[in-house]
Amino acid sequence: MNYEHPIIHLYENILYHRIHGFSPYFFAGDEGKRNARIITRYVLQEKEHWNHEDICCGICRELLAEYRLAGMLKTYFQNSIFKVIENAYPGSSSPGN
Repeated sequence: MNYEHPIIHLYENILYHRIHGFSPYFFAGDEGKRNARIITRYVLQEKEHWNHEDICCGICRELLAEYRLAGMLKTYFQNSIFKVIENAYPGSSSPGN
């Protein structure tokens, strides 16, 4: 994962309260789903250092809220953890591949 990616840089600023939050519609449409994919993978793989089993067993609404992603989950993924995982790892039975 490229830590210098502009999406990760923006996300880190939001996570650590250097800026207030994501702009409206940041996670909307194809571009928004790509943004969500980048951030979700970053959180699960780089922040949590989780493997496939950890992701399948550990991801929950509370974790996403802790990482300031509750709005993304609610608004763009209809509160479905499964939709978040499928977006981050499309068509893959093994996150991280």
